[in-house]
Amino acid sequence: MLHPLTNPPTCTPQLQKLNEIARLLLAFGLENDATTLGLAAIKAGNVKRLFAAYCKQQGKEETGKWLCNKPKLLTYLRALLDIPLCNKDQILPAFDADQQLENCFSSGQFNFLNIPVGNQAALEIVGEIMRYFYKEVLRNAGVPGNLIGKPDILNRPYVVQSYRGNLKVCPGCDGEINAHPEEVRYDPDLDHFFPESKYPFVAIHPLNLVPLCGYCNQRVKRDKDIFDPAYGATSMDEIFHPFLRPARDEVVVKVERDPADRREQVIIYPKVNNSANQTRLQHLNHILELQQRWQITLQLEKYYDYAEQRLRDASLDERYSHNFQPDDAWLQKKLLNLAFDSYSIGKLPDAVVTQAYIKFVAQDTQSRVAKWLPYMESLCEGSRLMYNPANGKTS
Repeated sequence: MLHPLTNPPTCTPQLQKLNEIARLLLAFGLENDATTLGLAAIKAGNVKRLFAAYCKQQGKEETGKWLCNKPKLLTYLRALLDIPLCNKDQILPAFDADQQLENCFSSGQFNFLNIPVGNQAALEIVGEIMRYFYKEVLRNAGVPGNLIGKPDILNRPYVVQSYRGNLKVCPGCDGEINAHPEEVRYDPDLDHFFPESKYPFVAIHPLNLVPLCGYCNQRVKRDKDIFDPAYGATSMDEIFHPFLRPARDEVVVKVERDPADRREQVIIYPKVNNSANQTRLQHLNHILELQQRWQITLQLEKYYDYAEQRLRDASLDERYSHNFQPDDAWLQKKLLNLAFDSYSIGKLPDAVVTQAYIKFVAQDTQSRVAKWLPYMESLCEGSRLMYNPANGKTS
C-alpha cells in the first residue's frame, strides 16, 4: 500500500472480540475428538449440545447460543471433531501465533504455512470457518453488540465508517477513496490485504481489513497472492503494508522524460536503493499496478489539469495586478514553491503524482516555455480584462 494507515480502526477492540469468538469455536473443534468426548462417533445432535455446554463452562453462554444458531458452523464443527487430535494438533498454536500480526512481520512469515501435511484436512475446515466469519457474519448479519462490548452490531459498514474522517484518499493508489464519489455517502471497499482465500487465519484481523477504492480492490488487487514468487516477495520482509510498513515514505515518485522518445513518464524509485526495497517496490507494482495506472493518467493530462488548478490558485494576486507580466523565472519559482509544499499529500486525491509533475515542470525548460508560460500569459491577460480598476471588482 502507498499511504500509511497510522492507526488501526476504532472498531479494533470489537474485531478482536470477534476473533476471540472464532477461536472459541476452533478450540472446541481442534482440542477434542470422539475419544476425548467419550463418544463412539460424532453425531450431529451431539455437537450442538456439547458445544453449548463447553461455551457455558468457558463463561460464554450467550456466545454459545448465538453460534449454535448457525447450522453451517455446526456442520464445520462436526467435521473437525471427526478428525483425530493427532491430525490437527498443530493448527491452534499456529492460529494464535498468526493473530499477532506484528510478530509475523518480525519473523517474516505466517506460522500456518508451516503446518504439517497431516493437518491439512483439518486446516481446510478451519479456513472455511474463518471465511464464514467474514462472509456470512461480518459482511452480512454482523455480530450482536452484547457479545463484543458495544451497543451496535459489528458489521462491514461499521468497520468502514470507523475510518471516516481520518481517510481522505485511497491508501492504495492515492485516488478518490469513495467507491461512489458522485454520491454523498462514504462507502469505500473493504479489502483483505492478505486475501482471505489464501490466508484465512487473518480473515477478520483488524490489521488485514483495509479500506480501498473500488478500482484498486475489484479490478487490480483482487485476490493476488501477496507472496507470489514470480514477483520476488517470499517473506514479509519483502513487502509494504499499510499499517506495519507503508510505502509512502520509502519511495520517491518522479515524472521524467524518456531519454529515447522524450515523452513524459511516471517512475517510482526506492528512496534507499537496496535489494530489499527494490523487491518491495516490484511487489507493490505487482499488487496495485501503480506505475502503469499513473502513466495512463499522465497521458490523459489529468495531472496537467490538477497542476493547472494549483497554479491558478497560487498566482491569484499576481494575475489581477495591472502591470504584472509573467516570465520564465517567475514561473519556475512559483512551480518550485508548489512542488515542495507537501500539505496536500494524503489529503487531496492524486496529490502524489501531481506534485511530482509540478516539480518536473519546474525543472523542465521545454515544458515551461512551450506550454506553461504561454498558458500563464493568456491567463493573466484574461484576468486583467475581467478586472475593473475603477471599483476594484471583476466584471
